[in-house]
Amino acid sequence: MGTKIHVSYEQVVGMFNRIFLVTYDGRWAQGTQISSSMANTHYYRPRIDAEDDKMVLVYRSFQGVISKALLRYNNGTAWADEMEVSGGDTRISYQDPDVVMVDGEVYSTWFGSSLSAYSVYFRRTLPDTTPPNAMVEPISPYWMDGGRMLLEWTATDDRDLAEVTVQYRYSTDNAT
Repeated sequence: MGTKIHVSYEQVVGMFNRIFLVTYDGRWAQGTQISSSMANTHYYRPRIDAEDDKMVLVYRSFQGVISKALLRYNNGTAWADEMEVSGGDTRISYQDPDVVMVDGEVYSTWFGSSLSAYSVYFRRTLPDTTPPNAMVEPISPYWMDGGRMLLEWTATDDRDLAEVTVQYRYSTDNAT
């Protein structure tokens, strides 16, 4: 297996800029659109890095007066959904994102400007957008008159789950 080369670029599609990726693995593959096709949104300045079969791509989106730094990650099989890494403060114009992957860790940077300040932002690793996994055992009996009922549950995640909320409804007449 030879060396793979990944090139990201912006291209006008209709009236809006979109982000594409093309890969060379002995021959050039056809370009694939990576950014979404949200109406009235432009995508600029893609930066890509790869490690083994994994790839990470950052780029800037601009819609009206709001700009964001966005990230897409490919685990070697498929692209994850677009994630905003810039934090979402609409008073700041996020620009010039860059990214590097080292030993599986993703490091992204971008520049932000507002009316009062200019800043360089940095994020280590990917934003964790995976919800915790929770499971409740079947409640039995489904209803009962008075007394206590045992409710067993488990919840786990890979980020030291901090809180679990259990909600229930009590009815004095089992009808309301």
